[in-house]
Amino acid sequence: MARFSPVAWLVSCVFWTAAPALPALAQYASYAEGPETAALRVLDDYIAAYNARDEAAFVATLHFPHVRIAGDRVRTFPGIGEYMRELELEKGGWDYSTWTERRVVQSGPTKVHVAARFTRYRAGGIPVGSYDSLYVIVLRNGKWGILARSSYAP
Repeated sequence: MARFSPVAWLVSCVFWTAAPALPALAQYASYAEGPETAALRVLDDYIAAYNARDEAAFVATLHFPHVRIAGDRVRTFPGIGEYMRELELEKGGWDYSTWTERRVVQSGPTKVHVAARFTRYRAGGIPVGSYDSLYVIVLRNGKWGILARSSYAP
């Protein structure tokens, strides 16, 4: 007959309590990675999905409701459907975008503000323009995602 071990019992309780959260914590980044690294990873995934025209991967980098400020226009998208109807991944004659600069300007355990500059290119690597932006990336329900962005892009 096995002996009762209080230490083994305690470890088992902690494991089974934390186990359901492990898959959510693995998405984008672990807590050990830190909020700033997690936020930059989300931005990497965001631009990669945008360039690949991969709507599912693109939407996975966002949180809803989502706020977008472009020029002097503020738009709030309550859900994915509304957002995707407004988004045209091939708008404006550009082929792809790259980050020119990204700088964390504020961060806390569940929210990071990243000032960024991205450049849009036509096929063949011809620059269309570079635009400054601010991204608000938050940890919600175990997932880091972009909650809001403000851009000087048209």
